[in-house]
Amino acid sequence: MALWQARRAFLKIRSSITVSLSTGLWDAMSSATSFEAVCKDVEFVEPERTTEIVKLLGATSGNQNQELNVNAPEDAELSGTLILSPESGLVIDLEAFKLTATTGVTATDTETSKTIDKRYNYASAPPSAGVAVALRFTDGSNMVTFLMNNASIETLGGVSIDADGHAEQEFRIKSAADDTYKEWAF
Repeated sequence: MALWQARRAFLKIRSSITVSLSTGLWDAMSSATSFEAVCKDVEFVEPERTTEIVKLLGATSGNQNQELNVNAPEDAELSGTLILSPESGLVIDLEAFKLTATTGVTATDTETSKTIDKRYNYASAPPSAGVAVALRFTDGSNMVTFLMNNASIETLGGVSIDADGHAEQEFRIKSAADDTYKEWAF
């Protein structure tokens, strides 16, 4: 087990990709948006396969007959906190991956005189393609990359403002076990 540091962790997100045996997972995310500069407290849970004991009739050598039933694997889950920043280089629009934007918005905010770029309705359908999220841990020469493909952004929590003044938003992304990949090079 390796110990990874936050300064050596990187996140990318884009629409779903086609996974190929001849292309590395990180390279397949080439046109993705990097969002490690606006995330903190990120947790990745790999798909877990659980088992249960099924008790059978009868006994062998004094012990009740039983067998082990292997359950289907759980979903992979990525959760964390986005730091919402007004700086133009740090704007990450995760809503674009969760909701369908309303087209044709021509409104202007009267207080700031800024044109409204996008409008999302929380009852809208998610984009049909799903998202691909890659998480990479590296120490400069060794690396582990996880890919959640055809994933769904389940939660974009409400916005909260800390006492020091920056706004935060919780997120949770899930993907099925058969759309979750792990590759490493040591």
